[in-house]
Amino acid sequence: MFVALNSVAYDADLEAIKPSLESLSKMEPHAVIVSDIGLARLIHQDFGLAIHSSTQASICNAQAAQVWKDIGAKRVVLARECSYKEASFIGKKAGIETEVFVHGAMCSSYSGRCIISNVTSGRDSNRGGCVQSCRHLYQFNDQKDPIYIMNSKDLNAYAHLEKIISLNIDALKIEGRMKSPAYVASVVSAYKEALERIALKQVGTKESHLNIASHRPFGDAFSKSNEASNTLSQTKNSYEQGFVYVGHIKEIKEHQYPRAFSNQSIHTNEDLWVLKPNQALERLEKPTFLTLDGMPIQHSKQNHLFDLKSATKLEEHSILLKKT
Repeated sequence: MFVALNSVAYDADLEAIKPSLESLSKMEPHAVIVSDIGLARLIHQDFGLAIHSSTQASICNAQAAQVWKDIGAKRVVLARECSYKEASFIGKKAGIETEVFVHGAMCSSYSGRCIISNVTSGRDSNRGGCVQSCRHLYQFNDQKDPIYIMNSKDLNAYAHLEKIISLNIDALKIEGRMKSPAYVASVVSAYKEALERIALKQVGTKESHLNIASHRPFGDAFSKSNEASNTLSQTKNSYEQGFVYVGHIKEIKEHQYPRAFSNQSIHTNEDLWVLKPNQALERLEKPTFLTLDGMPIQHSKQNHLFDLKSATKLEEHSILLKKT
């Protein structure tokens, strides 16, 4: 378990958070992810918790990584602007674990350190309130139509995984803020399978899983270098999505049909698909919905439990999807 406390902290916050840290220390998390160096020192020295630096600490060099190591950090989540080669050098030079982003939404500001939201809406970007001002259209006086000037593409470093592994980077980070279960299941499955394949020197891929989840146009951001080319999408801010999450298999008991949860209203005559743990996406064949009393129904309402009979073998935690 990792706990994120990567907000900018003022003195009043340091006092207010102490009761929460006391409770947190009893839970023994693997680490607390922190961007504020003062808060990090407090967490480690006064409460004995392991800390990882957040990407919002903007660590781009070995000296900065060493400072965090000196106050007790076990790992640094490097600035997203670092190339993987630079990440490898920092880890070796500072003698500390390094973690890098490989997939998900990017921020047009430097590692998320932005105050545009503060100015335009009064919501603090670095204290959990960002309204994503960078995703908005902006109108210039000499232009007829508004345009996107800060709208970052989503990071997709899948093609670089073998290179990343060869550089002895310790951990990979998939951005998942406010993402759906379908996003988490499909993206993590794709990267997990790829890492296992690389370890076994096997051929094969589940890269198509990356297109199941909703995403903006992909780019490889700073994967190769820290040049700012190929990072922005100036023509659109819409998502690309082949499937939408509609539910999941909650539990399977012996001699009973799988019990499912519907995240939205779904019908038996819809084109439904299932993503089972560590398996390829497949069509849900001949689905029949049943009430918990065993009565056939044609659809399940949003946020309802129902039993699901199908010719497709199902497993617990399988994700139910339908095409958009």
